[in-house]
Amino acid sequence: MDQPAFIVQAWKTIARALAEAGVAADLDLKPATLLKCTRRQCMARLRQLAIMIRRLIFLMALSIEPTPLLPRPKGNYFETEKAPTVRCLSFRITPNVSGVFPGSVRAYSGHHPGPVPAAPVIAKWSVLLLALKHCERRAVRLARTLHRWRAEGVAKPYVLPMRHTDRLPREPGLLAGALTLQLNLALTGWPDTG
Repeated sequence: MDQPAFIVQAWKTIARALAEAGVAADLDLKPATLLKCTRRQCMARLRQLAIMIRRLIFLMALSIEPTPLLPRPKGNYFETEKAPTVRCLSFRITPNVSGVFPGSVRAYSGHHPGPVPAAPVIAKWSVLLLALKHCERRAVRLARTLHRWRAEGVAKPYVLPMRHTDRLPREPGLLAGALTLQLNLALTGWPDTG
């Protein structure tokens, strides 16, 4: 299968799995609370889909030849136009590095009965939907970064297989393995530095 057709099929499969994950937890109805088990299952599925979206954007970026940036128009520093402050959720291409779990929080991590707020789950779901919607734009930005890294001689990235793909439905599970294989094949042209 050629790479553009694979990218289109991967995008459709991830979009369908993301929609199914949201509908299964009734996130499209915007509930105020969720059961703990529903929240846990939904967040686990969203974490796996976020990894797949990152890998899809990375694969798209490897197939793009970046164009040079146009210079930005100069602005006047002293002109103060107040833009309305809008809270923006973000989707990082690289995951956050987790730190040490603080000892003061361990006492509070026990069992608390009752439903939990659904707002964080809905926010993560909507961020992933937006990231999938604008993945071409993110791929162009990442392509510029990858081009700069190659020029600087940064070591070739290695993509490890996803964990727990057996818990995914059939098509996203197959796609997770195929994305890993396609990425490692696309990175064969990257010069080895190690």
